[in-house]
Amino acid sequence: MRGRVTIVTGASSGVGAAVARTLAREGASLALAARREEALLEVQKGLEGFDGEAKSVVVPTDVTDRRQVRALVARAEEECWGQSRSWSTARE
Repeated sequence: MRGRVTIVTGASSGVGAAVARTLAREGASLALAARREEALLEVQKGLEGFDGEAKSVVVPTDVTDRRQVRALVARAEEECWGQSRSWSTARE
């Protein structure tokens, strides 16, 4: 996963947070998305030090709102330009 950008929805807890941790360990850069910004920031804090090259960005997103999903993708592209992409989704 090194060098890939992955958008993880539902990343604030449960399966989504576990997926984010696994991908971070493998070197992926992450766009962490869910509705609860504080919980996302806690997950992001827990990812520090997993891989020096990987980065993460928190993007509060309600995936039922198309505008917010478009903004999520745009932010992931802006923050993690020029890298391959993949998706991971989990329900909150």
